[in-house]
Amino acid sequence: MGVFRSSLSKRGVQIEAPTTWLLRAGKAGDDSQARRLVEALGWPVTVKQLSFKSRYEYGKPWFRASFSHLQEEARSDLRSPWPDLVIAVGRRPAMVAMEIKRRSQGRSKIVLIGRPRHRRAFDLAVAPAHLLVPEQHGICRVPWPLIRLSRERVARSSEQWSSQIDDLPRPLTAVLVGGATVPYAFGPGQARELVTRVREATGGEGCAYFCTSRRTGARVTAELQSCLSADASAERLFAWTADAAANPYLGLLGLADRFVVTGDSLSMMLEVAQVGKPLALHVPPLGLRPRSLLARCSKRFLYRFDPTTQRLEPRGLTNALFRVGLINYARDLGAIHHGLLRSGRAALLGEGFSSRPEPLDLELERVVQRVNELVGACGP
Repeated sequence: MGVFRSSLSKRGVQIEAPTTWLLRAGKAGDDSQARRLVEALGWPVTVKQLSFKSRYEYGKPWFRASFSHLQEEARSDLRSPWPDLVIAVGRRPAMVAMEIKRRSQGRSKIVLIGRPRHRRAFDLAVAPAHLLVPEQHGICRVPWPLIRLSRERVARSSEQWSSQIDDLPRPLTAVLVGGATVPYAFGPGQARELVTRVREATGGEGCAYFCTSRRTGARVTAELQSCLSADASAERLFAWTADAAANPYLGLLGLADRFVVTGDSLSMMLEVAQVGKPLALHVPPLGLRPRSLLARCSKRFLYRFDPTTQRLEPRGLTNALFRVGLINYARDLGAIHHGLLRSGRAALLGEGFSSRPEPLDLELERVVQRVNELVGACGP
C-alpha cells in the first residue's frame, strides 16, 4: 500500500494530516485496539499487515529494533518514504516500529498501545489500567483497553448464525474460553474445572455453548471435548482453528442470553461487557511456572496500592530500574477484573450473572489530543 497525505479541516482551518502507518499483526484484541484509535483520529491511515517467521508466530523474539522476525513479503512492504507516524500494538509490531524510526533517522514518531519496554524509543504510550506504568510525560493512561465492539459485525454474524442457534434450549450460555498467559495457568485440569463450574452456575438449564480461541491450545480443547455432554442441545463446542470456515463467536455475542468468560482474555471480557448482557468471569488459577511465580513475587516489592487511583502504582525503585533497562513494567489483568466487578458489569462465576449496559468510557478524546500534540496536527 502506498503512503499518502491528506488535507483535513479542523475549526475551519485547513491542516495537513500526517502520513500514518498502522502495523497490524493479526491478533484480534491488539488489532481491535489499533483500529479503534485509528477511527478516533479520523485521518487516512495505511495498514501494513505483518507476517512473521514460523518460530516467532507464537514465540517472543528478543526485544530490539528489527525486521528480522518478519517474513520476506512483509519486509518488502516496509520501505522509504517513511511515515510521519507509526501506530503499533504488541511486542512484534513494536520492534518493527522501532526499526522504522531508526531507518527514518528519528523522523517517524511512534504511538504504542501498551507497555513501553524501551521508553526512549516510543514517543507516546497509551496504557490501559492493567498495565502498571506511571503517569508521566510520554504516557497516556486510560481506564480500559481501547476495544470497541463492532455492533454492525455482530448484527451480520447473528443473522448468519440464527438458523443454527435460535432452536437451542434457553437460556443460552456462551462460554468463551481463552488460554494460559502469565500469571494464569490454563491446562486440561482447568478445562475440567470450568465445565464443572459452568454446570453448577447454570443449574443444567438451557444450553452451554463453549467457544475456544487462538490461545486455548490443543490439549485444553481435547479435554473440553472429552468432558462435554454428547447431547448437542445441552452442551456444544466450537474448537478454534486458524483455518476454521465459520466461527460463531460474533453470532453468540448477539444471540446468547448470558456469558461466562475466562479472565485471561482482555478482548473477550471487554467485548461482552459492551453487549450489556449478564456476564460471569471465570478467573483461572495462578500458575506455578517460574515466570508466573516471579511476576507475582516481584509485584509485592515493586508496586504499592494507591487508594486515590484505586490501582497498583510503581514505587520509586521500580521507575529507576526501568529507566536503566533492568525491568519492564508489569501487567495486572486483575485491574480489569476489579473494574468490571466494581462497575456492576460482571460477577464472579458462581455468584450469579451481572450486567450493566452503559458504554465503557475509553477516554479516547484525551488520547486523540495527545496524538495531535505529538504530530503537530492540531494547529494550522
